[in-house]
Amino acid sequence: MRARRVAHGCASALLALALPARALVVDGDPEAALREPAPGSPVASVAKRGGTSAVYLGRGWVITAGHVGAGEIALGGASYPPVPGSWQPLRGGGSPPDLGVFRVDPAPDLPPLEIARRGPEVGEALLLVACGYGRGERIEWEGRVGFRWDPVNVRRWGRNRVAAKGVVVPGSGVSTTAFATLFTLGDPEEAQAALGDSGGGAFVLRGGSWQLAGILFSVQNHPGQPPQTSLEGNSSYAADLSRYREEIEALIGRRDEAPPAS
Repeated sequence: MRARRVAHGCASALLALALPARALVVDGDPEAALREPAPGSPVASVAKRGGTSAVYLGRGWVITAGHVGAGEIALGGASYPPVPGSWQPLRGGGSPPDLGVFRVDPAPDLPPLEIARRGPEVGEALLLVACGYGRGERIEWEGRVGFRWDPVNVRRWGRNRVAAKGVVVPGSGVSTTAFATLFTLGDPEEAQAALGDSGGGAFVLRGGSWQLAGILFSVQNHPGQPPQTSLEGNSSYAADLSRYREEIEALIGRRDEAPPAS
């Protein structure tokens, strides 16, 4: 699929705003969304970063959306302060994306995450994990069904599939190559990003191992959509980390020794 551009400002909104944020909007059992989907899942590596989200890569390094920035993270019931001066925004080969990495000290006792070498294909299944607003009451607006947002202070996960890839999302001084999902109610555990999910992870399961494929950073709503709602047809955007993997690995000083993904 050829790259296409999505403009912020009309039907699109950044996920992180100057408000507290909690969890993904998931069309499914709210209690199930609080538990890990399966043993060995990457849910434990997704942290709260203030009112937003971040993903722990391992060895003290954290990745998040650029507009989130560095700061203390909460992970596994503990808090980890950032190393002063460690924030490194990605350059993206001349077109900087909405991404950056930083270090925390001490380092959480979690295994390192593998960053996907190739981006997810259209139709490929995703596990979305973040710490933004959650699902509130069911609503209908102009014939579209959805949910209001509910500020519940928990990390949640949900599922979706890639609806588009190679999407170029411009922002203030940034331009991010991304993939998108579409919110379709009725699918099991269907998830849509909400306020505070910026910096959360989009994971793929390949060869029996979880890989970090993207970082959530933006949503697209319908024109005139009521505030703090998620409706059928909304989209979530995640930075395609396969496009930035080499730069990320160089910044965090991690050698690439794993074999190519199948």
